Amino acid sequence: MKNIFSFTGLIAGVLLALSANAQQITKAEYFFDTDPGVGKGLTITIPASADSVYVSGSISVTGLAAGAHSLSIRTRDANKVWSLSEHRIFFVYKPEVVVPTKIVKAE
Repeated sequence: MKNIFSFTGLIAGVLLALSANAQQITKAEYFFDTDPGVGKGLTITIPASADSVYVSGSISVTGLAAGAHSLSIRTRDANKVWSLSEHRIFFVYKPEVVVPTKIVKAE
């Protein structure tokens, strides 16, 4: 079972989209499912302030329950203005979790 979520494409898309405004990206953060508030997400280390940044990595999903979740990423520019969050839905599959179901009708 993998307990990581690759975010290469998601963060690259968010950060490159922001480069159209030519602002210096100084900070990035992510969160799962519920927004903790602007500036209160988990930090994504970016190499240096720039108008476009490419970041590649993995995020641990250990601790998330089996089922559908959302990963959200946002960035902040040099003027301390936060971007809108970019969201992606993903599914955590845990084969050891078996939910018994009773078939009540068939056709």
